Amino acid sequence: MDLDKIKPADIKSSLKLEDNITNIFKSGQGAGRSGSFFFFSRDNKYIIKTMRGTEKKVLLGMLGDLVEHFKATENKSLLARIYGVYTVKSDVFESVDIIVMENTARVKSVQSPKMVFDLKGSIKNRKVGFEGEDKWWLKKPGHKKVMKDRNFVEINNDLNRSLVNFSESQICDFSEAIHYDTIFLRDRGLMDYSLLLVIEHIEEDECLG
Repeated sequence: MDLDKIKPADIKSSLKLEDNITNIFKSGQGAGRSGSFFFFSRDNKYIIKTMRGTEKKVLLGMLGDLVEHFKATENKSLLARIYGVYTVKSDVFESVDIIVMENTARVKSVQSPKMVFDLKGSIKNRKVGFEGEDKWWLKKPGHKKVMKDRNFVEINNDLNRSLVNFSESQICDFSEAIHYDTIFLRDRGLMDYSLLLVIEHIEEDECLG
């Protein structure tokens, strides 16, 4: 947390139960294939996610190395920051292991239209369907579904322009970060690596403000 200048008191403030109760009850909507679920903190700074199986053991075994990786890359790594691993115990339900991590999708407004992509650098089985909403991107600037690589390529082609534009120096920085992140994960037998891309649509007067 020192690298990001975040204090334990900051996290406690963001995760007050009374402020997050609505998000907690909605958390089941975010359940993935693994059966895990997650919710965002009230201020949208953190993601709280349940862990299953050996995930906790693997994570705890590499936390020290992960911190050293962040230091070695001068905190330029694109891996999400982990701020805590906890076990919640109760007389009502079985113990639950949770992880508190940064929300890398920090946006100006949670209400603004967005395009969100989960990119793996592959096109095999990497497309989300939109039944009844074909070519919606030609009519509106955002969608609630998280899209994949083939969606990204198709939208770029249909709009006849790139959804993202980076300078050569930015491309070099991102490529270098991904290179070292990939080596770090490979050396630990981890291969499920995605790049989360969030494109937020902001009205021109908001940009000027």
